[in-house]
Amino acid sequence: YNTGGFSCYGYKHYEGSAPTDWTWEEIVGSKLNAGTMPQGNHTLRVSATAANGTNKFKDYPFTIDNTPAPTILGTENFPDNTIDIFGTVLFKENIAGYEGTLALYLAPDAQSPSFSLQGSKSYEGKTISWKYSDFTGSRLSRSTWGKREFLIKVVATAANGATATVISNGAFPDSTCP
Repeated sequence: YNTGGFSCYGYKHYEGSAPTDWTWEEIVGSKLNAGTMPQGNHTLRVSATAANGTNKFKDYPFTIDNTPAPTILGTENFPDNTIDIFGTVLFKENIAGYEGTLALYLAPDAQSPSFSLQGSKSYEGKTISWKYSDFTGSRLSRSTWGKREFLIKVVATAANGATATVISNGAFPDSTCP
């Protein structure tokens, strides 16, 4: 990480005079997990030292951007006067576990939104499809929400802490919202 200096993550002794291929995993003992590294610019410095003490290094800059991409695709109406909200989220890979967490919020008044958390789930996988009932165990009922317009907010958080938020409106069919 670019924190004002470099840290040594491992080294390996090679014999012979021919060029040597290497991998991070071979030297460090595990794969480099960009899924949990901090957002921003980083530099991998590779240093080679010959038997006579001559040293050369090369820097390889790279950028970590694990910002998730949540979407709210819409609602589906059911004959029992309920609706379900559905969407997707794209996460970057985290080879050590969950790629990220999705939190779903609703505000019953689109004019002066006050969101309440409906549920939160962690996901393993890069492309996730979600629906409201996955978080709550049931769909939204017209008897509870009436004919008013409501707001849906989704907050996606990647394994490294990067977040993205999307807000959309929803309403029951034949709503009398202004």
